[in-house]
Amino acid sequence: MLAIAGATSLVLLLNSGRGGYLADEVYFIRAGNRPSFGYADQPPLVPLLARFLDDLFPGLAGVAAAADDAARRRGRGAERAARQGVQRVRGRAQWLAAAAYPLSPLLLGFGRVLATYSIDPVLWTLAIWLLVRWLRLWHHGVRADRYLLLFGLVIALDVQVKYLVGGFLVVLAVAVLAVGPRRLLLRPMLWLGAAVTVLTMIPGVLWQASHGWPQLEMAQVLSKGAKLIWEPAWFVPAVVVGAGLPGGFLLCAGLWRLVRTEQLRPYRCLGWAAIGTTVLFAVTGGGFYYAAGLLPLGVAAATPSGSNPAAARWWRWVPTVPACVVAAVLVGVSTFATATPGMGLSGGWSEVAKGTAAAYRDLPAQQRDRTVVMAHWYFQAAAVEKFGPRYGLPERVYSSNRGYWYFGAPPAGTERVLYVGGSARELRRSFGNVRRVDTVDGLGSGTAGSNKDVPLWECTDPRWPWPELWRDQLRRPF
Repeated sequence: MLAIAGATSLVLLLNSGRGGYLADEVYFIRAGNRPSFGYADQPPLVPLLARFLDDLFPGLAGVAAAADDAARRRGRGAERAARQGVQRVRGRAQWLAAAAYPLSPLLLGFGRVLATYSIDPVLWTLAIWLLVRWLRLWHHGVRADRYLLLFGLVIALDVQVKYLVGGFLVVLAVAVLAVGPRRLLLRPMLWLGAAVTVLTMIPGVLWQASHGWPQLEMAQVLSKGAKLIWEPAWFVPAVVVGAGLPGGFLLCAGLWRLVRTEQLRPYRCLGWAAIGTTVLFAVTGGGFYYAAGLLPLGVAAATPSGSNPAAARWWRWVPTVPACVVAAVLVGVSTFATATPGMGLSGGWSEVAKGTAAAYRDLPAQQRDRTVVMAHWYFQAAAVEKFGPRYGLPERVYSSNRGYWYFGAPPAGTERVLYVGGSARELRRSFGNVRRVDTVDGLGSGTAGSNKDVPLWECTDPRWPWPELWRDQLRRPF
């Protein structure tokens, strides 16, 4: 297990410097520089963590998250598998559960990113593991309600990362009522943990209420964006493929064992909760990666059966060293390929900031002091704000896109804007004069990506006063 965790962490560390910051990473760093009890698009923990790590170890935030994520998740998944297995397959179940993580393209990809979707599955894994411990001891007549309190405390931490776990808890409660053990819902320690969760959520809820509940709007925006890529019918296949080989087979087999076999009857509520939560995310238009926190449960439930002599011949080939080696080669190739600069929303941030600074310096001195910098996309604004001051740009950059809109508008008397990205047609709806001053290529020739051939615009003569322009004309939730 230590060898698997160490090798995985090494791969992530070697790969973490390729491709640059992901869009969400640079945004989280800048959001964390505006400490708050809440943000428009996520709870406060990850932005504050990103800011802390970037201040402490500039440029190494993603590396730290990758190493921590890799080491902790492998160990927890393996321990849970061993608890559910029988003694003679204990070692095999441990290494197979541990190996399932780095062999998953989805989970390994999360390991090199500091974002809500990389920390959230870790906390789901820990919370489910604590619940498994309680169910196991309860089944043997031991009352260990401290695990329920710890379960609640982990949930309290997780809701400061992402609110998705709330859907799982609702479905879990229904599953417990349907298949038991119903006494779980009557344990005082469970409700004490729930009270702690509610108390920790109050500051964020008050922030949301005072800002018009932007999280609800953002959930609709993200749901529409997910539907453009993944129809609900593709949700489950995408989860299985994301689990990798042999993880996809283990996931399906594990959920089947949870809901069908007598051996795992004490944990049946978790199997139905996993299935119900997956259905909930699919029908509500969520991204398939929302279900990442459920993968350890399915894998752990399946691994003890890998040495069962009664297993089908094809199944006995899945949890083997040769199968894992083949999967490791495939995942390794795909991981290094997708970390190439310019793939997706990564890379070129410093170059964009440098090009924007050059255009800013070309402005006459008397105009430069009255010019603000804006960006079309929230991640471009974050990148220019993070890297721009080293090249002479103002420390404050604005954007009307997504969560950045809530960080505030330019001063009311602003008459000139240096705008990064976007199009002249769109900008002319808000400004009387729009002139293209330069084009920034943040990624080099022949590379596709969000920072390829970014236009820079000089915009003057706002058509409305800034409060009205910001509120009614420029705002772009997606």
